[in-house]
Amino acid sequence: MNIIHQKLFLPCCFIIVFILGVMATPSRTQTSAELLPAPPILLPPPAEQVPITPTLDEVVRRFADAIYWSEGGPKTKTPYGVMSKRPLTVVKAREVCERTIVNTILRWRDAGAPGRFIEFLGNRYCPPSTDPVGYVNWIKNVQWFLDHPKAP
Repeated sequence: MNIIHQKLFLPCCFIIVFILGVMATPSRTQTSAELLPAPPILLPPPAEQVPITPTLDEVVRRFADAIYWSEGGPKTKTPYGVMSKRPLTVVKAREVCERTIVNTILRWRDAGAPGRFIEFLGNRYCPPSTDPVGYVNWIKNVQWFLDHPKAP
């Protein structure tokens, strides 16, 4: 802003404030109820402040999807990493996987929720006593697919 604008700006601001102040003063005919401020409008908090708690079904679905992809997706012979004497269909393997997840959630909760759930689930799904390297990789892979979801 040049000097002329600076000299005109400040007086104009005072004039505008004065006019608004005069317009805002109540007339003698207004009642006290009319002079009270309007009640505040209550708006819901912004979306980032509202905690979103997923349902058990959503958690189980997300874990089952992550396990499906970490175990090889559609290319594997053992969908969801479920091994049995007879080959399972993808639908039956998913049911077994989901039941395992729900039962493990209950066991984890009953144990006092020790540590991260994904590690607790890994102990059941891919025990480190059977495959120590596979256990570590299983947790990393499932965590990656939880962070980067895609549907089976």
